[in-house]
Amino acid sequence: MSGVSEDIEKRRQHRSQVAAVTYELYKEKHVLRQMRGRRLDEHCPPSLCATSDPDQPVILDGGWQRPSAGETEKHSLIRHLQVTVSLALLIQYDSVFQPGFCG
Repeated sequence: MSGVSEDIEKRRQHRSQVAAVTYELYKEKHVLRQMRGRRLDEHCPPSLCATSDPDQPVILDGGWQRPSAGETEKHSLIRHLQVTVSLALLIQYDSVFQPGFCG
């Protein structure tokens, strides 16, 4: 019986770890949405400026085209958390559907 209770405890720990990573993922997504909103709110639309360069006679000045370094870091963190959650759920799926599992 101790093997079954150990397996159940291991699954509970795994679920709590997945829940913690999922919570962190949703929190980071929320922070990224807030950062984007602030970036869009504080900048005005870009303006067109003439240049003397014949290859590029007009350029955009200002605006919100490029994300900040903080946003780029959040994107990479979110991608990492998504991969972590996917792998954890895959491991959980594989352990539940093992041959010989009766649960």
